[in-house]
Amino acid sequence: MYSLTWKAGSRYNETIDEIRIEVREEEQIPALEEFLRGARHQRVVVSIASHLVLKESSISYLKSLFEKGVHDDWTVCYTYALPAPIRFYFSYPAFDMDTFCYMAAAGVTDIKIAGGLGFMLPDLSPTVERKGIKLRAQVNYASSAAPMKDIHRFFIRPEGAKFYNQFIDIFEFYIPDGANPLYEDTLYESYKNGIWYGELKEIISNLDLSLDSRSLSPMWEKKRHCCKRKCLIDFTRCQFCYRAKELEEAMQAAGIEFNHGSD
Repeated sequence: MYSLTWKAGSRYNETIDEIRIEVREEEQIPALEEFLRGARHQRVVVSIASHLVLKESSISYLKSLFEKGVHDDWTVCYTYALPAPIRFYFSYPAFDMDTFCYMAAAGVTDIKIAGGLGFMLPDLSPTVERKGIKLRAQVNYASSAAPMKDIHRFFIRPEGAKFYNQFIDIFEFYIPDGANPLYEDTLYESYKNGIWYGELKEIISNLDLSLDSRSLSPMWEKKRHCCKRKCLIDFTRCQFCYRAKELEEAMQAAGIEFNHGSD
């Protein structure tokens, strides 16, 4: 399932699997019912800005929307936990197991993962399956809890989307402020088709790694999704990512053209 933020004029507003509507001012909340009723065929996330501390009247209004059943599949993204019957998840990501377990125990609908958790996905599966939680991630943003080399950050390239589907339910697209409208088209089509013809840093934000996606085999995903980044503790272990980078550099130096790998 792919997710985008609603933007005026976007051709994906009515077709994307999940639409995220941003609430930046509390005065916007009374208009949510109309929006929800108009987006019944999509999953909807009401994303409340982190600077807002909701008044009791706003919380009561959100409760009433859930009680009336104005939409079958919607949730609220907020900095703080919200009372039942409001369905919600936390707006900040879980980088570690402590945060992940706290969120799962809070009764959330979704958990956004980032950084180190992206390298231990099989360990998360039992909890999310038992509790019915959806895992989500910003696929085109290289994330880490602390500064580190780009190659150690968590991201998902277009070719890896099909593999990661078995662990992650919702792929969020990160669109930088002021981005060319064509960037949204490029992201959606690349991930939908599972192909990117170029360097990863051209499509993945917060990444300055010169690495052509076409040089990587499906083993890239199969290794990274469960490696737990052992190389951060003992550099002599694994080194798969570094070897893949070295191979790409050798192929470029030899003038070998890249084609997409196969299983």
